Amino acid sequence: MVAGWCVGLAVVSTLFATLGPIATGDDPRPVVGVLQLTVGALFWWLAVREWRSRPGPGEEPEEPGWLSAVADLSWWRCCGLGALLAAVNPKNLGLTVAAGSTIGAAGLPAGQTAVAVLAFVLLGSSVMLAVAATGRLAGDRARPLLEALRGWLAANSATVMLILFVVLGASLVGDGLGTLL
Repeated sequence: MVAGWCVGLAVVSTLFATLGPIATGDDPRPVVGVLQLTVGALFWWLAVREWRSRPGPGEEPEEPGWLSAVADLSWWRCCGLGALLAAVNPKNLGLTVAAGSTIGAAGLPAGQTAVAVLAFVLLGSSVMLAVAATGRLAGDRARPLLEALRGWLAANSATVMLILFVVLGASLVGDGLGTLL
């Protein structure tokens, strides 16, 4: 799944890093600024939606269906799911499009653009890479820790996502205003 996730992030961010400047001409900053404002507003909308759909007191939060299905998937299907979650999920897509567009707007040479995209992919995948490395290196000894982490994430997912959406939205709106002004 992690390999697919990294590929999904790399493809979308590379696409917007390379095609964005071509499509927007000599000065991509206005387009990037509007894109950042739009994605930031989308994140704030997602924060409101997350707040309204959070479980009530005493209610068990629902685990996403894809999460329980991952254990039964083949390696290739798991990679495909990872790529799909990274590239199509609105939460990830918005941030990846904003990152790729910002990298493209910097006007870097191709090699430096590739390094910037790689840095984004590694940073954007760091938690998944750490969890996968823990599971791979510690084996069965990591299972209780990873199950506890999974339980905590399931119980606190709405709060984590709400905070993430508010912070990312504020960051992108601020960046968008800074780019436009």
